[in-house]
Amino acid sequence: MATHEKVDIAIVGAGASGSVFAAVMAAQGKKVVILEQGPDWQLSDLISSDIWGRRIKPAGGPFILEGRHRVSYGNQGGWGVGGAALHYFANFPRLLPDDFHIKSTHGRAHDWPIAYEDVAPYYDKVARDLGVSGDAKAEEVWRPAGEPYPMPPMKTFRNGDIWLKGFEALGIRMVPAALGMNSVDYKGRPACIYDGWCHVGCPIGALANPLVTYLADARTAGAEVRPLSTVTRVLSNDAGTRVTGVEYYDRNGERQVQEASAVVLAAWAAQNPRIMLNSATVKHTNGLANSSGLVGKYMMTHFASGAPSRSSMRTCRTTWAPPAPSTCRTTATIKPATRTRLAAPSLLRALRSRPTRLQALPTRALICLARSWTCSCGAPRADFPASTRSERNCRTSRTASN
Repeated sequence: MATHEKVDIAIVGAGASGSVFAAVMAAQGKKVVILEQGPDWQLSDLISSDIWGRRIKPAGGPFILEGRHRVSYGNQGGWGVGGAALHYFANFPRLLPDDFHIKSTHGRAHDWPIAYEDVAPYYDKVARDLGVSGDAKAEEVWRPAGEPYPMPPMKTFRNGDIWLKGFEALGIRMVPAALGMNSVDYKGRPACIYDGWCHVGCPIGALANPLVTYLADARTAGAEVRPLSTVTRVLSNDAGTRVTGVEYYDRNGERQVQEASAVVLAAWAAQNPRIMLNSATVKHTNGLANSSGLVGKYMMTHFASGAPSRSSMRTCRTTWAPPAPSTCRTTATIKPATRTRLAAPSLLRALRSRPTRLQALPTRALICLARSWTCSCGAPRADFPASTRSERNCRTSRTASN
């Protein structure tokens, strides 16, 4: 076992939360070490593919072991530097003023000990730090005024326009979503190319993930990121009154100790309780900070909803086969409700049996096939030579409310 030089702060997890702590503390001159269980991902590792994108998500059995709803939580977690914030659609909605006093207003749940006005300046700061696209003025119909977003809203394409017309006919007001994506170049990062693969990572850095935002700032300020380091316990003194560091296993499977004046657990909702429970001592027999016995219970998974629809308007749907001259030749993906997909084995058989037909595909389409098994339309037409552009430019992208 090796014991490393004591640091000011040991942070467990290099995701969205851990990177913010690291950036703020390192900027104040603190000696910071970030311990991350997974690899040290780079932007070049983020391939636009559901198959390869699975690498950045945790594997294994379900995290929820008891209760009526035992589900795996892996798809919403992260594995590696950047954490779950490597693969998300970067929706940045704000809590509304009423959300802070539900008990007082509606007689249920609990009131927060703070108000919207207390956190509003930090909403604005994060928007500046990360780069948020949207229309703050339009949101003021339901929230107090604040700073404008640093970038204009993302584009709405044809399917979004259809939704907007429907909402307008029903008298439902819609505004552009606040998104942590670059609608224009921002802080040295390029604008989004609308290829639709945010959920498996953005290889150009247009998506506000930790690698190009807070974690990059932390590293610049001197923070150390230690990948492939699996933290198993938070260590405490004999009196049980103060933490002294963490125990972890390095990439070679050897036990290590990192002493620290303070420890920050930022290993997401499944791993934080696991580490706290595993940190039991004679002074804390039920685990750290668990006098209530509730650590690891009442897990709430991320809620999501969807609304499929059918339209008489033409949509562009392509798979492995060469597109006809009158259809789009792009590599962006569209939403699962309208995406056509071939199983990997079927595609591989098709690739082996029809090599001559594949020669007709544009280069980017071949890359799309090799990486993701799907190909659909939506990328800017300017990305392609004139000979491969289509006069019939099908455009599909996010709905206005995505």
